Amino acid sequence: MRCRTLGLRETYGLHRVWSQIASLGDAHCYVLGGGLAISLAMMESGCLKPKIFVEFHLQNDANALLRNRESDVQINFGLRSSDQPECIVVVDKVYSGGSLRLAAERMSKLYPAARVIKVGLFPKSLEGVESCDYVVFGGALLDVSYFDGRSGGPWHYALWRKANQ
Repeated sequence: MRCRTLGLRETYGLHRVWSQIASLGDAHCYVLGGGLAISLAMMESGCLKPKIFVEFHLQNDANALLRNRESDVQINFGLRSSDQPECIVVVDKVYSGGSLRLAAERMSKLYPAARVIKVGLFPKSLEGVESCDYVVFGGALLDVSYFDGRSGGPWHYALWRKANQ
């Protein structure tokens, strides 16, 4: 489905994974780009928890991980600077996991008492899976904190088997 008002080519429909992700923490951080469509799907599924949007420009930037990240964008909705959430769930589409790691690091610095959980959507590489605590793969939310994708054949087959247990 398209959302022309917000300039989105796609939005995600109702699915059980959105409410499962919502139950993981009391605030959510989305990396803009893919995060806006994801946050809309989670709001549609009933998740009205505070939201933080961050933006990192990693594409085509060889020094992206080395430069000062203070210039990147952060927008808070429903979370005041005085609030201290117990658990923040960082959600992003995962390629290498770089932007997800940066967002998790920023949340840890801003909210040092909060536990930070990284949820990767539709991982494209084993490196991306290994950078997450949970992934959405094959229509399921999978705990991958103990996943060993280097044994037992290709990693995506192992995740597919795990999703269909």
